[in-house]
Amino acid sequence: TAAAAAKLHVAVNGDNIKDAPFSIEVLAAPPDAASSYAEGDGLARASPDAEATFRVITVDRFGNRCTKGGYKLASALVGEADQGKVDVAVRDNDDGTYACAYQPKKTGPYRLDVALGGANVRDAPFKVTVDAGAAVAANCSADGDGLRTVVAGETGDFTVTVRDGAHNVRAAGGDPVGAKFTAGPHTALAVS
Repeated sequence: TAAAAAKLHVAVNGDNIKDAPFSIEVLAAPPDAASSYAEGDGLARASPDAEATFRVITVDRFGNRCTKGGYKLASALVGEADQGKVDVAVRDNDDGTYACAYQPKKTGPYRLDVALGGANVRDAPFKVTVDAGAAVAANCSADGDGLRTVVAGETGDFTVTVRDGAHNVRAAGGDPVGAKFTAGPHTALAVS
């Protein structure tokens, strides 16, 4: 049954009865988890830099979009390694949709559970990858012998570990890292 405005014709001996036809509003049935679905970028990728978002659209078992809220939607982001669990904030928009947001602090693979009335919505659970956020210089560090002693005419080696605002190591390169070596008032060398 499709949710829509409809007319109900009631007749006796082929003639409409008083006040017929009747205007009927066919409403959506309660939402069905297997028919309801989620959409948005937060279903696949996230970063510690910003809140990840998605929304859930509730649909009844006949394929009608639900137009009121009040149903129990639960969601959690669960790390597949040692990242732990991240709470997902769920806001009922009172129109059959639910706005969801979370902000993980640790990188890695996660499972995003989205359940309506205790049952998974269509395609759930989702696999989410949390990538490191933007580099934050105050969280970066350097290590190596080249930071302590260097023999004249030889190379001194050291490594810079680049981290984001949540102290996650940025695995992908591309961040501009620079260094300058100074020895005395007139010597300055660029370091690569």
